[in-house]
Amino acid sequence: MDKNWNLGQLIKNTYNILDFKSQEANNPEKAENCIIQVLKGTTTMINGITELRNAYGTGHGKEADFVTLESKYARLIVGMVSELVIFFLATDGEDTEIV
Repeated sequence: MDKNWNLGQLIKNTYNILDFKSQEANNPEKAENCIIQVLKGTTTMINGITELRNAYGTGHGKEADFVTLESKYARLIVGMVSELVIFFLATDGEDTEIV
């Protein structure tokens, strides 16, 4: 891992390291290909989240009167990202329970 990677590079490398082959499904190769196709779509999601954070996050020296996005967008993003992280952990063998 390179400390200079952006979030997209980190996610792409994570996809390359983890084994997404199903241990139980019929035709695990086909299942793996489908799962990888879905995960490639999350790259676009991650890029959008990064852009939203940079443009509408509370950091980066915003003006005092700056108005962020409504909280419904934050809930959507937190939900998507947390599920992706839990999936990565489960794929890597971690048992993660949402509390």
